Amino acid sequence: MKKCLVYANCQGDALAHWLNKNSLFSSEYVIDKISNYEHIFDQKKIPKNLFRRADLCIYQPIGNSHGIYATSNLLRLLKPSCKTISFPYIYNDGLWPIYKNGDKIVNQEPIVELIQQGCSLLEIMTKFISRNINFKLKERFENSLNELRKREQETDLKGAQYILDNYQHKKLFLTCNHPATNLIIHYMNQVLKQLNLPMMQNSEQFHPNDAGLPGCYPSSPYGRKELNIFYKEESDWKVLYEKKKRKNWRYIHLAHIFEVYSQQAKKEIGNFPKWLRSLSKYW
Repeated sequence: MKKCLVYANCQGDALAHWLNKNSLFSSEYVIDKISNYEHIFDQKKIPKNLFRRADLCIYQPIGNSHGIYATSNLLRLLKPSCKTISFPYIYNDGLWPIYKNGDKIVNQEPIVELIQQGCSLLEIMTKFISRNINFKLKERFENSLNELRKREQETDLKGAQYILDNYQHKKLFLTCNHPATNLIIHYMNQVLKQLNLPMMQNSEQFHPNDAGLPGCYPSSPYGRKELNIFYKEESDWKVLYEKKKRKNWRYIHLAHIFEVYSQQAKKEIGNFPKWLRSLSKYW
């Protein structure tokens, strides 16, 4: 069996998952994985033997500023016969009005601006439910896509045009940096093509998070309004989080707004679920 090494972040885990599911690929290759971000963050020692024995190396470029973890250094370890395939870091933050990434609430600026204008929490939430807050989704989407195009200038695999052609009617992202099944299969097919293996023709039959990546931001009508997204905003959340069916897009987004308001107001304004129930009569 040939050795395939994937040196990437969690997007590489998803790509490896789908390559392993391909019977022709998995009959020819055994995959080893090295998490680039875990090794960089924890300052782990790179298992160089995995590079030396690889017959195929699939990687995301890591800059020279990261020293021993830079791909320019590690690729020198590969044997001359090893085939290399590079793919970009995949990111887009323009599909959700506001979301939480780790401990940080992203794109809270429109909410902060309303607070500074003197709007109450109820007024802000009413504006949100009425879809009257400009979260600049189109601008953020285009900026993310342009950044991806720049990254693709130095990678073998491409995804920007596929995203542009399909984002309105296919779920392509679970979170800002976790691609859904449709997008991962697009990248996998490019790998298969480079290896002269048959590509997968239909990705719609699979679960949107078949690879089991953590997290999913619920879509909202803002995407339909500003980006002309046609898939139902509720369906993705309910498919991915069976236990959270009662928490729809309104609940999740309003919880983020509540948290931003609490931080900006610098005062205790109570428990969110209880507070929201008391105001349900307004919507």
